[in-house]
Amino acid sequence: MEFDHIHFYVENAMESRDWFIEKLGFKAIASQTTQHTHKEIINRGRVYFALSSPVTSENFVADFLRIHPPGVGDVAFRVRDLHSVVAKAAANGAEVLQPIQQDLQGLRWAKISGWGDISHTLVEKIDDAQILHPTSQLPTDIVAIDHVVLNVAEDNLQSALDWYHQILEFQPQQSFEIQTDKSALRSQVMVDPDGGVKFPINEPASANSQVQEFLDANHGAGIQHIALRTENILEVIGDLRSRGLVFCGFRQHITLNCKQKH
Repeated sequence: MEFDHIHFYVENAMESRDWFIEKLGFKAIASQTTQHTHKEIINRGRVYFALSSPVTSENFVADFLRIHPPGVGDVAFRVRDLHSVVAKAAANGAEVLQPIQQDLQGLRWAKISGWGDISHTLVEKIDDAQILHPTSQLPTDIVAIDHVVLNVAEDNLQSALDWYHQILEFQPQQSFEIQTDKSALRSQVMVDPDGGVKFPINEPASANSQVQEFLDANHGAGIQHIALRTENILEVIGDLRSRGLVFCGFRQHITLNCKQKH
């Protein structure tokens, strides 16, 4: 299993696209308007994002935005045997939101429920094809999605771990607890059996936890952050700074300014 793409649900897909292009150096590669939603597809290197906004009030994006602020609504995974993954997920309690679909090129995908209000699109891996059709020749300075972090409510960590183990066969890796005067959290890193997906899950361990702050702002569980992998971090940081992007600072990871609301 690998990350395929991340799908953001936003108020205005074109404005969000322009922010990613201006500040993060992404490229616009496709767009699509249906009766109910407008979607923009962008990428930088081997990382692909979809940005969808509602056209009408009756669709999954509008439903999400009635509860949550703009953010990640779907984390898509690439799998080798779509039928077996969907069947196992359904048998263990996941809701199949979209049954298996197939396009003219033979690419197949489906969508299942995730934790809280997020979903997971499952894309069958065929000769490295992706549902977002990466055909453009673009720089490869961003080589992959490194990990995606899910925040859940207090006392929900074990239930979420059990859920992802049963539904997608994720296995526990390292765990840790952070306790300071300003914040406290418990975290467990989950990985798929092949090690291609790293999916940490956090819960708050204090009232002033940064995880609790996220849960309050997000009105529930959701994706807190996405880490991108690069083989030349200094070059990428220099490029992003030249675009006017502000960083929080250098620690174990380089973290984008959390005040950015895109």
